[in-house]
Amino acid sequence: MLELAEAGLSRHVQREPEDDHLVNYLNKVAKPYRQEGLTVETVVMEGTPARSILDFAEAEEVELIVMTTHGRTGLRRWVYGSVTEKVMRGTNAAVLIIRPNEVQSN
Repeated sequence: MLELAEAGLSRHVQREPEDDHLVNYLNKVAKPYRQEGLTVETVVMEGTPARSILDFAEAEEVELIVMTTHGRTGLRRWVYGSVTEKVMRGTNAAVLIIRPNEVQSN
């Protein structure tokens, strides 16, 4: 699991106070999966989302990237771009895209 903050990698390195909030959030999200016996690594990074995801995936030789999407269309997508699309175009790894409402309904 990867949480991104705007603007280096702070993986058990000197962390800022706001990083503690992100680490706590990620550990809370990861807890049920860990209780099921899955190995879950959480990482807090700074930078633009797409570039950070791509850099991490390449450095860690990730084979599968799972992402949710906001589902922006039209002008909003053109103005903001699409992190998911940038990741899909920038990686050789498989990318699984899940819409947030699909996650909640299961």
